[in-house]
Amino acid sequence: FGAFPYRSSHQNGSDGARGQQRRPRRRQRKQASKCEVFLKVSVDRRGLLIGRGGATIQQLRTTTGTTIEVPGRREAENVDHPVKIRGPSVAHVLHACWDISHLVLSRETEDDSIQYTLRLFGLDEVFQGQLVRR
Repeated sequence: FGAFPYRSSHQNGSDGARGQQRRPRRRQRKQASKCEVFLKVSVDRRGLLIGRGGATIQQLRTTTGTTIEVPGRREAENVDHPVKIRGPSVAHVLHACWDISHLVLSRETEDDSIQYTLRLFGLDEVFQGQLVRR
């Protein structure tokens, strides 16, 4: 023949599925946000929230299952731009608030509370309060 007497798996059309049709992977849908919280974190403490290279905020997003938006450098000078947390449930968002409050309200700060505004989608109510360090 002058060639190898066999064909490789990709020439035969086999991709290792052993005769089964290969199904395309479905992308996981992001769950719709049902709750959001706005935290007033002081400008000088926002760096703690982001961490070196964004490692801290990425870990928070992963462990809590929320979207956390920290104001950029342009908005950072404006104290009125809060940190926004959105999640699929109140439990997810409160978990993120708890973790953020422990990061931001360390013993080295003079602050002992963070003001927050909680909004539940589908309801017309807005809740406001403070997270307090104990």
